[in-house]
Amino acid sequence: MLGNRELLGLGPRALREVRGAGIGMVFQEPSAALNPVFRVGRQLAEALRAHRKLTKAQARARAIELLGVVGIPEPERRVDHYPHQLSGGTATPRRRTTRRWTCAACRWTTGRSARCTR
Repeated sequence: MLGNRELLGLGPRALREVRGAGIGMVFQEPSAALNPVFRVGRQLAEALRAHRKLTKAQARARAIELLGVVGIPEPERRVDHYPHQLSGGTATPRRRTTRRWTCAACRWTTGRSARCTR
């Protein structure tokens, strides 16, 4: 159950809607959440586009915004970095990015909740 909605027995399409709007996963190990082969912005944009009707340009702009929200310096430049390039000696920026990446497709990124910004 998620709220009043029974999840057991939902088909793939319905589950995808729930995953994008009501639930998400936060990985404990940031390096396991982001694919090292793809740039951070591409991965954020992919999550956004999977659950929202956004163009590539809109998703990229939102990815830059989300990086800034979580305190990644120079988000316009860092959006094109690979995950290993986000760490400035600590895992904190990478951890923030994965948290935002997880929340990017959920409804909380619209500003309705601070859950994903802490």
